[in-house]
Amino acid sequence: MTNKKIMIVEDSPAIADVVRDGLEKEGFHVHTVTNGFEALRDLEEVMPDLIISDINMPKLDGLKTCWAIQNRLETKDIPFILLSSQVDGDTLKRGKEIGACYFIAKPFEMDAVIKKVREALE
Repeated sequence: MTNKKIMIVEDSPAIADVVRDGLEKEGFHVHTVTNGFEALRDLEEVMPDLIISDINMPKLDGLKTCWAIQNRLETKDIPFILLSSQVDGDTLKRGKEIGACYFIAKPFEMDAVIKKVREALE
């Protein structure tokens, strides 16, 4: 079992549930929010060890959320994984430039998500 906290930022309840359930089975503590504004609101209270965020979300997308979190002194070292069906080269490049450590394409296998989470937390 692990005591690591993971924040999931995902506007699709079905996808959030799949990721949350898979991570909880691995022993992670999971906090789920539906958009970037909620992530920023809950960030200091939750202080996750890792964040997984969808890119395409209403209100504040995953790239802007990643940028905002990576540009705060107290949260800049939190690994950030982007999750999206948007897999073009420009998006991948932008994600890396703003601080994302991994990109997972939808549809995904939960085993791949768990593997990337463990790698990012090492």
